[in-house]
Amino acid sequence: METVRNDSLRKTFIDLFKDEMSSYDKFLKYGKAKGWTKTPPMYGALV
Repeated sequence: METVRNDSLRKTFIDLFKDEMSSYDKFLKYGKAKGWTKTPPMYGALV
């Protein structure tokens, strides 16, 4: 309830979330470059 009423606290949480998503994005790009991520199988249209 406090985050609904307090704008500065809500901004802090939003900034923290953005920082975490940025870190995750960098981590994912690094994993893809190293070949550590699993790629799902590609399903094409049956012709």
